[in-house]
Amino acid sequence: MVFPRTLCSAAPFVLLAAGNMGRLQNVDQLKRLASAIEGGERLFLRLVGNGPLMGNLHDWVREQCLEHTAVLDFCDGEAFGHLLSTASCGLVSLDSRILGLGVPSRTYTYLCAGLPVLAMVPASSEIAIELDESGAGLVAMDAVSAAACLTELSRNAERYNRMSVAALSAANGALSRSQAVWQYEQVLFGRKS
Repeated sequence: MVFPRTLCSAAPFVLLAAGNMGRLQNVDQLKRLASAIEGGERLFLRLVGNGPLMGNLHDWVREQCLEHTAVLDFCDGEAFGHLLSTASCGLVSLDSRILGLGVPSRTYTYLCAGLPVLAMVPASSEIAIELDESGAGLVAMDAVSAAACLTELSRNAERYNRMSVAALSAANGALSRSQAVWQYEQVLFGRKS
């Protein structure tokens, strides 16, 4: 049995973006988000993975001397499990030009871990609609609104706890693994399985 997460008011609020970092993920928005949370007291961002833009992100964070953002290499197994267990919220982003051509599949992983999801995607996208309807996440159009959503969520333990429960439910429903596979098939083949 999996239990929902709870939010401790004294703990840091860690946003995890794990996976490939390329042109589909709108890395410029991630940079703006990192800058926006830098002045906050409890918000932290972990960018973990691989891809063509990870080096760029790592160099940029170092050049900006950001203390609330860490760029980490790809990891799996126990190390990735540790990252999931210490995260407060999962982050997915998808460049608006890629709608219908890409699937933010990491959403399923976050939901299975009981993590609420912050999606930096257009409000009309399928993932935004599903997160809103399920109550498992928040949708932000840009870095400023994303930082505001995170700040509010980090201060509202009751809302956070409801979203964690909804995340676990969504992982077995509209945002399930089978739905993610179906979305990939639509993108790649234009057909259902």
